[in-house]
Amino acid sequence: GSMVIYSCINAILKIPATESLMTLAAEQVGAFLKSGVPNLRYLGIRSLSSAMGNPETSSNAQFAALLEEHQMDVVDCLESEDDTLRRETLELLFRMSTPDNAPAIAGRLLDALRRDSTGSNSGQQQMRTELVARVTQLAERFSPTPRWFLDTISTVLELGGDVVRPHVAESLLRMIEEQKGDSEFISYVCKWFADRVAASLLPGSVRMPHLLAQVAGWVLGEYGDQAPAVNPITALEGLCG
Repeated sequence: GSMVIYSCINAILKIPATESLMTLAAEQVGAFLKSGVPNLRYLGIRSLSSAMGNPETSSNAQFAALLEEHQMDVVDCLESEDDTLRRETLELLFRMSTPDNAPAIAGRLLDALRRDSTGSNSGQQQMRTELVARVTQLAERFSPTPRWFLDTISTVLELGGDVVRPHVAESLLRMIEEQKGDSEFISYVCKWFADRVAASLLPGSVRMPHLLAQVAGWVLGEYGDQAPAVNPITALEGLCG
């Protein structure tokens, strides 16, 4: 029965459907996505992904409304224990992203990265790599402000660990360099990294990932004397200790 419904949804989403048919498809997609059964949720995700691959459908106002209506249902699929469902959901969310919803989607992807940050099995490692890549791409394409970009990419460096590629750190450093004339922003940047260094030195704390430590060292060495609330010497000694 479910596969028949799935086929009908796909047919509706690939034709110039009437409002009543689109409403029916939306209801069925919602039922799939809200199901507690991973296989049914997967069908809901695949229905939307397939429709987004059709230029006529993806530009349809009714389909856009359907996506908006079920955006949070899609996001919730990231919390599934099923790796295949999570990967399909991640890909769909990336394709759904716009300047308006990208910050919210990136935030939920960071939540998923936070949950996977301590996992060591191959599935978690692969998912962590994909989450890091997608959050980075969203930040580079849709960042609303320099501060949001800093918070987002720094958190990627903090949570992603050894799966983060050097170009991510380079992108952050380039943005900071571009904003060096903004003293308030530079002060915020220095305090962000100094606080992370201090936290990493507390008993029982986890050591800073290598790339994050490199960025912190560069930022504090280059701009630390411009931040009244930061003692760059103490912070740099902490990094070297």
